[in-house]
Amino acid sequence: MLGDPRSDADSWAVRRALYEEWLAEPDAFVLIAEIDESPVGYAVVSMRGPEETWATGDRVAELQTLAVLPGHRGAGIGGALVDRMYDELRRLGVGHFVVGVVASNADAVRFYERLRLTKFIVAYAGQVPPA
Repeated sequence: MLGDPRSDADSWAVRRALYEEWLAEPDAFVLIAEIDESPVGYAVVSMRGPEETWATGDRVAELQTLAVLPGHRGAGIGGALVDRMYDELRRLGVGHFVVGVVASNADAVRFYERLRLTKFIVAYAGQVPPA
């Protein structure tokens, strides 16, 4: 276990700082899905350098966040955001992207598997044991 979950306010403060860092980089972007002028989902995409092992081009996009409000999931909004991300990445000349998923988020895992993404990195996390 990584520890107790953060409060919503603390979690947002950490996430906001990350968004500010990522979005300060050239070509990073945010997409917002709306229904009746109300936001129902968003995607945050940043850029990094090339993959060091595979020929990916000079930049690889990282889909940092893809979120859809619970009441709107299953309606194609996530897929529409990913399609719009693809459009923007093509416009920028970026041919590859990565996305990380919390292993216990079965819905997100199924979503990305339906997109036929390749499982790329398996990361492990844990606490340092006391001495």
